[in-house]
Amino acid sequence: MAEHEGQKLTPREMVRAHLPIVLDLIKTASLVVIAATGIHLSHHIHDMAHEGMIWRDPPAENHQGEHKH
Repeated sequence: MAEHEGQKLTPREMVRAHLPIVLDLIKTASLVVIAATGIHLSHHIHDMAHEGMIWRDPPAENHQGEHKH
């Protein structure tokens, strides 16, 4: 934008000058939201699995609710 210093820009030129920056900010914000959502969901699913709401394998007959990894 240094090439536009001291000039009166039209609205179209202002949009074209700032569009790449705005799109990069939107892209970064979207990736942060996606990552945060994935982390939150993984914790939620982990908790549900240990509460017995989700099973990878059917529960054993002698399952006492122990937390094993």
